[in-house]
Amino acid sequence: MADRTPSHSDPAALPSAARLLVLGSGLWFLGAGVPSVLFELYLNSLGLLREQIGQLSLAHNIGGALLAPLAAALLDRLGQRNAILVGGVIGILGWAATLLTNSVPVMLVLFTISGFGLVLYAITVVPLAAALSTPANRTRLFSINEGVSTIAAVAGNLLAGVLPLGFALLLNGEARSPEAYRAAILVSLVLRGLALLPMARLHPPPIPPPASGEASAPHASAVRYFDPRYLLRLKTPAFRYALPLAIIFLGGGMIGRFLGLILRDRFGISDQVFSALMAAMNLAMGLATFAGPALARRIGRVESLITGSAFSVLAYAVFGFSTSLALVVLALVLRAALFNLALPLYRAHIMDRTPRAEYAVVNLILTTAINVGAISPPISGWLQDRFGLTPVFLTAITAYALGTLLLVAIARRDRTPQPADGTGSPVVT
Repeated sequence: MADRTPSHSDPAALPSAARLLVLGSGLWFLGAGVPSVLFELYLNSLGLLREQIGQLSLAHNIGGALLAPLAAALLDRLGQRNAILVGGVIGILGWAATLLTNSVPVMLVLFTISGFGLVLYAITVVPLAAALSTPANRTRLFSINEGVSTIAAVAGNLLAGVLPLGFALLLNGEARSPEAYRAAILVSLVLRGLALLPMARLHPPPIPPPASGEASAPHASAVRYFDPRYLLRLKTPAFRYALPLAIIFLGGGMIGRFLGLILRDRFGISDQVFSALMAAMNLAMGLATFAGPALARRIGRVESLITGSAFSVLAYAVFGFSTSLALVVLALVLRAALFNLALPLYRAHIMDRTPRAEYAVVNLILTTAINVGAISPPISGWLQDRFGLTPVFLTAITAYALGTLLLVAIARRDRTPQPADGTGSPVVT
């Protein structure tokens, strides 16, 4: 069994299994950095409308959410390590198949399958990180894992600016052609496949049985995860924690999936400039995330997310209405750093208030709340095709403002220390 016991001299030290998780996450996001720049540009090169691009994003995320009961059942049956591997393989193969057809209905089906695989991966990785850590090193692991992942994505973003040019030369075509974009994204999927190798070496500890009177543990039937009677008995106020995330990501989805296309519309930037901007954003995110534990100690974990969410209101106002590209770039980079620094702190804050038996279901609720943002891209695309960008930005700004107010209310309620992992040990927020 993998060692998960921290050093006696340093209770915050990461065990070897946690380091393997960080390595796998880094490789995964190295591959993810390429399509995060190129995929919407690829769909645009096929001649798809913005609304159709939004529909594909919706299929990927909502398709995964609709299949979440199956994902939860597989998590129960396969265990955490095998669930990550199976989810990763399905996600990669479904995305690769999407690239091999130009039929939008077929793409919608295949991208839904990919979304299911990636949801299975997503609902597993956070409870796995929690299981491989202790209250003493959990904030450190969550922050380091997020930091390494975002820094690795920088390399992927930079590859996204180079690979289409290289394949255009090989194919005697244009760098903005569907063929060049497709080849570049397929290479990135191979990189994602390599990320599964360190994950295959993980051996998480078994989940203990629930204490007397405690809600059923994750190895119980996954149907219970979607039974209102079970969900209402959770010791963790998961829905209260999830609501601001759902609203914030609804706003973010109005802009995030169209970032490169909006920058083309407003400033006429090249793909290489966009890839450099994405790299700068991810670099800022990664570097800032390493400061997460210190920020959490200074102002609190929920308060950190309040800061990032509030600054997003200002950043999207600048993006939507400023005519200065330099100011827009600065606002986007700072927003990415502040918001993504705080998000893993918020997750760690919630997990410290969650009994071990509820890790998987609480993370499923949080992941589902984040995926609610998938509703936004088709709406955003429809608005862009018919009314332009102004209503898109106003909607995003309003959502972030409302989410910030809800986080303020949560911070006020959570100032009292709570037990960690149901053991009775106090947690300092």
